[in-house]
Amino acid sequence: MDDVDSANERHAAISSWLDTMKRACLDASTKKSQHNKKQRTEESNSNSLHSDDYEEMNKSSSDTEEMGVPHSSQETKRKLANRKYAKASYLRKKKLIEDLKRNVASLKGENRNLKEEQGVIKSQIKYWRDQMNMNGLFPSSDGFNSPKHHET
Repeated sequence: MDDVDSANERHAAISSWLDTMKRACLDASTKKSQHNKKQRTEESNSNSLHSDDYEEMNKSSSDTEEMGVPHSSQETKRKLANRKYAKASYLRKKKLIEDLKRNVASLKGENRNLKEEQGVIKSQIKYWRDQMNMNGLFPSSDGFNSPKHHET
């Protein structure tokens, strides 16, 4: 049970961290798109661009990633896909654990019933053994040995 509680706590912590990361990525994406929109507006207002500004605007996503600024759209999609997969995996594991718990409970009940049945059968065997011993049918002490046949 402690393992399940521990797993649930880890899942909650990871989910919280992923939510924080998702919000941060979305905030960064929003800020970046607002910044890009602002740049486009400024560029349309001033039709003259310096060559440095032009190169900065046309940087590839790999250049941006190398500088530590993630390409937000792809990274956000990847993180969301990973989160979706992790949640599905967690739910599969949770369902499996619940199914196993139900199976354990069912098997414990069946085991209890079989032990009760075994006790009834043992008491019946004892009763019939005692009956047969009283009638002289099984002279052996355990009552399970068949009468010995002597070869002639």
